[in-house]
Amino acid sequence: MTHLSLLARARLVAVVTAALATAGGLLVAAPAHAVTPVSVAYVDATDTGAAYDIGSITVRSAPSAGGWARVVLRHGRPVRVGDAVDVWLNVDADARPDLHVVAYSFSEFQVFRARSFSRDGADITARDCARVSMAGRRTVVRFHPGCLGTSRRSAAVARSFGDGATGSPDWAPARRTFTQRVWSYRRAG
Repeated sequence: MTHLSLLARARLVAVVTAALATAGGLLVAAPAHAVTPVSVAYVDATDTGAAYDIGSITVRSAPSAGGWARVVLRHGRPVRVGDAVDVWLNVDADARPDLHVVAYSFSEFQVFRARSFSRDGADITARDCARVSMAGRRTVVRFHPGCLGTSRRSAAVARSFGDGATGSPDWAPARRTFTQRVWSYRRAG
């Protein structure tokens, strides 16, 4: 086979693929609910320069309406005094954070209505939209996806840091990048 015949074949495949993709009814995309999972996990690369390294982030749907969905962070070492996490949750259809959970080790946490990654709105901790536990190598954030209104899908992004410690913050899955969305509530059946 010559170089020209390989190039010609590649063009033919591209033309046929484009024709099939644009032909009405021949190729049908899967509906959004077919690809939305009830749990998604990301393994984060080890960051030796991080003050409190995140090894993985997992987002799980609530078992039923009114139940608690979860964000589970696994860390590279056990929690120590001064460790902290921020978790932003997206519980509606837009691309912006809706809730911001701030938690310090062995202390209280706060929940804010988020305006962006850098600005918080009202403190809504008393509404019981979220709860946090930090123990061993895990941080667990439980949240009600429907706390602010109707929620079909949820996503999260986390940042860990040491309060006053040296080292950089660690983001998971990536800086200001949400996980893939999961169903806010598991579907029956």
